[in-house]
Amino acid sequence: MRLIFASLFAFLILPAFSMAQALPPEAVRQVDAALVGLSFPSGAQVVSAVLDGNTLRLEFSTPTSEGISDSQLESLTDAVRAAYRSRDGISNYALTAKGRSLADYLPPLPAIAPAPTPPGKLAVGVGALSGKKIAISPGHGWTYSGSWVLQRGYWQGIVEDFLNPEFMQYLNNLLVNNGATVYPCRELDKTYGNAASAITFAGSTRPAPGKPWWQMASLYYTQRAGAPSSVYDNGRDTDYNRDIAARPLYANWRSADLMVSLHNNGSAATGTETLYDNSNSSAANSAILAKKIQSRVVSEVRAHYLSSWTDRTAQGFAGSYGENRIANCPAILIEVAFMDTPTPDNAALHSEKFKMLVAKAIYEGICDYLGVTPTWNSNVAAPGGQWTASALPKTWSLNLGSPISAPPSSAGGWVYAATEAGSVHGVAATAESGYTPGTQRWRYPTSGGIGAAILARPTVYGDAVYAISKAGRLVALDAMTGALRWNVLVPNSGNLVSSPAATPDGFLVLGSDNGRIYSYRQDTGALVKAFPTAFGAINAEVAIPDSGHVWVSSADGKVRCISGDLGAVLWETDTGAAVTSAPYVLTSNNAVYFVNAAKTLLAMNASNGSPAAGWSSAGATFGVNIGTSAWADAASNVAVFGMDNHAISGTYVNSAAVPSDFPLRPFGVREFTATPVVYNGVIYVGGMDGRFYALKRNSGVASPGAAWRAFDANSEAVPGQFPASACLTGTAAGDLVVAGNTNGALYAFPM
Repeated sequence: MRLIFASLFAFLILPAFSMAQALPPEAVRQVDAALVGLSFPSGAQVVSAVLDGNTLRLEFSTPTSEGISDSQLESLTDAVRAAYRSRDGISNYALTAKGRSLADYLPPLPAIAPAPTPPGKLAVGVGALSGKKIAISPGHGWTYSGSWVLQRGYWQGIVEDFLNPEFMQYLNNLLVNNGATVYPCRELDKTYGNAASAITFAGSTRPAPGKPWWQMASLYYTQRAGAPSSVYDNGRDTDYNRDIAARPLYANWRSADLMVSLHNNGSAATGTETLYDNSNSSAANSAILAKKIQSRVVSEVRAHYLSSWTDRTAQGFAGSYGENRIANCPAILIEVAFMDTPTPDNAALHSEKFKMLVAKAIYEGICDYLGVTPTWNSNVAAPGGQWTASALPKTWSLNLGSPISAPPSSAGGWVYAATEAGSVHGVAATAESGYTPGTQRWRYPTSGGIGAAILARPTVYGDAVYAISKAGRLVALDAMTGALRWNVLVPNSGNLVSSPAATPDGFLVLGSDNGRIYSYRQDTGALVKAFPTAFGAINAEVAIPDSGHVWVSSADGKVRCISGDLGAVLWETDTGAAVTSAPYVLTSNNAVYFVNAAKTLLAMNASNGSPAAGWSSAGATFGVNIGTSAWADAASNVAVFGMDNHAISGTYVNSAAVPSDFPLRPFGVREFTATPVVYNGVIYVGGMDGRFYALKRNSGVASPGAAWRAFDANSEAVPGQFPASACLTGTAAGDLVVAGNTNGALYAFPM
């Protein structure tokens, strides 16, 4: 049945028995107001609004079509969607003027000849998607419009222009690792560097952006990627409009088999919707692809993130969205969540788990569409080429029920882990414990938590385990039973992530975000002393080497050596930049290593604060932020750390010189935040790309083969990241390396 509204909002009064529902006149008024706000010509208005089954047909006045641009059409369609969002049952939209689609009035597009396929280009991997060419388009980015501007605004601290590529980085991983040839429409490698040169096309020169390439809009990337000028200089009047067309034109040039575009929504609603074009030659297959992806995403998010997540369904549009309309292949545009809805949408967009779930679901939807079974393997792509790591099999895994963002500890065949739910767990890790490996022996508390997330490594010493919550609750537990011995609140703290350090003479020492250092009795929890002077925030565990002195770093940029009784500062060095990493004391050469916010690794003499042997006060400075503490290993002769460019680097322990085989670059689209653990020439580290790596140092080449091993948490039922350092259960045969994951699982791997 068809309902018609005129622009004067007259409407047909239906008999009482009709099943049709009246469309609200307010919706037409909203669309008319949007036409004014989008600078359409005078006289642009809705002529009629017709609900034809599940298709909303809006006829506009002739001025609406005059000089219309891609961005105006997309924004107008967004306004239509927002106006009619409360009306159930609409799954197709048609916007017309004089009976023709508004898209017909856009400027013509150039013909794009397909790019020749380089020899061997498709032979990049083996997997379910081998031989398939897939274009992925993260929306928006820096665009020139008299000055360099972002296409979207910030909401609760995040902006869509930077958010969309992060989803696509995860998706790119999954597609490449399963054999597909992937053509991103924007740069996905955050380490590529800045767009430092002026950009010229369409008869004008834009000044050097000075922005990271991964943040730049598609049309500039496609020019850099070698596309013909007709892709980015495509007859549109502004760089914004050129950008909309450049994405599908680039996919056409690459002869993509399908195209997936990813955006995030606006207009204060909630949930996920997937858009496709129902008017071009690929309409039928685009509809199938859209429904497969929409179904997977909603199911995955509901199952593993929020059971009430809103399904806004797959929706067809007759020419309204350029990324779908212009593509010569099945194409969809997924609007993942609403940037301007704080909860649950914007909160979800802050979550790496949510991003990984969505990427995994899109990948699975693509596999469903192509009729193949999703598979995961250990093929790992590096920015400089392709290499295959051996699989790193898990010895066991145990789900603790909440994300694990604190490093675990180990002793006597046990592993002690803490969760963001504020619980501490005692787990039998190896046969040395006397129990079945991979089983939980106790949990404290038995239900609930201790008031806040635990982000600091539990400290195991003697027969006790000590854990500190983010809110400053310090507990002592029996290491064998988990029974509570004592529970105290560290004064004046509010964001504790610094682990307590145990001393042989019966004390616990820890630093606080309030800048003070505290000492507690191990047996009673009684406060013994607080250092009288407040430093900058202490965001990493203190170090207590054999000397009994306390080494502490702080956000004021200073590293200090304090007497074991917290009586006096013995040495102090100002590094010139905030220090949030833990000092690592290597007793074999009496040196302490730490990194600061100036991207510098420093080494000091642990006895007097002077530069360590072989080092200068300048340390070793790197071009990328160092995201972890350093780990020094005398046997391997390296001090190593993770960097924000998904690389592992470091120096020799007795020199600021960088070994020739560094940096190691396992592929990861997210930075390393976990401090590496080094043993016997192997670096064990978890990545924010969801992989846990065992990297043989001298094999950091294009094809390290069996020397590098990788476990991919994306292959688990729920994907997750490895944000914190691992622990070793020992160094004898049968010992393990154990790491916690944000999916709540504790994983154990052979060494």
